[in-house]
Amino acid sequence: MIRLTIGVISLSLNAELRSTLASLKSVPDNCEVVVQLSRATRSEIELFTNASDLPLHVLPAGDQGIYNGMNRIRAAALGEYLWFLNAGDHMHPDRTLEEILGHLRLPTCYGFQSEQVFEDDVYLRPSSRQAEPPFFRIGHQSTIYHRSAYSILEFDEQIPVSADVAFNEASFNRIGMQYIPIVLSSFQLGGLSNRHRLSDLPAFRGESLSLRLKFVLKACLRMLIGQRLTYRVLAIGKYDYRRR
Repeated sequence: MIRLTIGVISLSLNAELRSTLASLKSVPDNCEVVVQLSRATRSEIELFTNASDLPLHVLPAGDQGIYNGMNRIRAAALGEYLWFLNAGDHMHPDRTLEEILGHLRLPTCYGFQSEQVFEDDVYLRPSSRQAEPPFFRIGHQSTIYHRSAYSILEFDEQIPVSADVAFNEASFNRIGMQYIPIVLSSFQLGGLSNRHRLSDLPAFRGESLSLRLKFVLKACLRMLIGQRLTYRVLAIGKYDYRRR
């Protein structure tokens, strides 16, 4: 029986994808790795799969964005639990999949901490000061979903910025969430939802008015004080900060 599906979303068979897969180290027999690509030929996928040291299931290429890719993986997953990583994200080097599996004992979702990295700044999310963090402090890279949630709920592809937050809220409300205060994953800041550039505003069309206003304010702050200081200001009271 497959206990854990690790779903990885990538634009192509690029270095970021290879780095993410390498961070998993070794994959136990009761885990599977499912990869969704935006573009790749069948022959490229076959060569990549045959050359990998990991047991990979690469889905046919052609997803329509990250949340469409996550929905495709969600539908194909065999695991009792499901964990998503984007290409370029990593399992934390202090973790092993065997250790993670040891935490998965109940039919619920599990939330962990993650490290968000920008240059040599590292932000621990959620802060260690939060014994019971709210759902929106836990990103999808540090959430492991139980099948009783992920097999029924879908990511809303009409909200391309906050679909993962909405999915977490729905999943946690449906079956609960067990918080484990250890770092599960690390990822680089600078994606669409957190690079704070006014040129990205059209991507927020389907989002709530409050989220659009927050985005504009953060973008204005970035123009005034720069990206690094903006991350530091926004982390106050929410995340723990350290230098690498």
